[in-house]
Amino acid sequence: MTADLATATRLEVAGHSVLLTFGPGLETVAEEIDTLWSHLLSADDDGATPQIRLDYALAGGDLPAGTVPLQARPEASYTISGHLTREVIRRLIGTRLLLHAGAVAHPELGTLVLVGASGAGKSTASSLLGRDGAYLTDELTIITPGSFTLTPYPKPVSKHDPELGAKRDLALPGLGLRAADEVAAPAPAMVLLLERIRDEDEAGEGASVTRVSLSEALTRIVPQTSSLWEVPGGLAALAALLDSVGGALEVRYREAAELEELLRRLPPPEHVETVEIEPRPGDADAGRTRRRRPARSQPLRSARRSPSSPGCSCSASTARSTCRASRDWSGTCSPTRAPSLSTSSSNWWSRRSGASRERGPGPRRGHGARGSRLGPPGLIRGRGCPGAAPAPAAPPVRSAMRPSAPPAPRPCRRDRGRRGPRESRGASTRR
Repeated sequence: MTADLATATRLEVAGHSVLLTFGPGLETVAEEIDTLWSHLLSADDDGATPQIRLDYALAGGDLPAGTVPLQARPEASYTISGHLTREVIRRLIGTRLLLHAGAVAHPELGTLVLVGASGAGKSTASSLLGRDGAYLTDELTIITPGSFTLTPYPKPVSKHDPELGAKRDLALPGLGLRAADEVAAPAPAMVLLLERIRDEDEAGEGASVTRVSLSEALTRIVPQTSSLWEVPGGLAALAALLDSVGGALEVRYREAAELEELLRRLPPPEHVETVEIEPRPGDADAGRTRRRRPARSQPLRSARRSPSSPGCSCSASTARSTCRASRDWSGTCSPTRAPSLSTSSSNWWSRRSGASRERGPGPRRGHGARGSRLGPPGLIRGRGCPGAAPAPAAPPVRSAMRPSAPPAPRPCRRDRGRRGPRESRGASTRR
């Protein structure tokens, strides 16, 4: 798209240089993009290669190679913002916690993260709570693991247009919003799980703010993340974020105008107990050395180790194929299933099935179960972990009613039917 180039727009979005080009027939769309993204416009970079480039051409007919077809409709700006959001996510995978959430910097309440599924009212709540402070985003919250600082992504606010019957983007000045000027916003002060009361059956239910346990918060927030399994220690970092704010808050409301008053009457914070453990062998990433173990709710099932079994010295590949013992919190092999939390149900942008899991290798069903016929826990038909001593046999359980005695041997086939001692199982007891 060179000779047919109609216009180009350069943006600086979440630390990435962006170039948007529009072919003939999309002049109106290009002007609308300049207005909606005016707070993120950047000067020409003298031919510097942008980190993100999207070339749009009018849909229909033969399209140049590498262009994205686009129809000149009122909702075209919303389509472009969705493309740009996906490109930003693709470049931040594995380095940031990416939440499907809005975020605002309130002057009194601090930085608020508003998590919710589509239709929960994130955009409306962000536009109302952000009027007194700074608007960070209404859809993609970018959090740095460890420091938990936020990278602003102040895209235009997306709202449903009843006349159009679809979503469209709205400019920030028209909503009385100011985009955040700083490169990184402070760490969140609250993580809110938005639940809007809509059903007529709940007419008598009022608005409320409730502190949510860590286990429930993780199961509700993980589906609203993107590529959490790619972040080193991503699940532990998410748990640390929730602990730093005293636990997530479930906010049930009817109108967004009542949110600010609700957030001024908060339940007391709750924190979980944390422990420092050694890194896994060969793991050079310091981000994986800190794990969190809950005090009460126990959302993550800690792996149980045999007290007399030493750690396994096998490699990760060997542990997956030979040793059915999974790596526990300390990085060694443990004869039980590792902690797992599936994120494949409704992962926000990627929605990968099977790969979107934050878990280690675990035994198959039936292998290593307590009381199974396959031997000690974690072993498959006698194949144990190389370098690890076998687990000691459990002591026999003695009955409290009578002393246990070893059963007498069964009689030989040729002796069956003959008289024998009563203790012989199978022998005749006829007098």
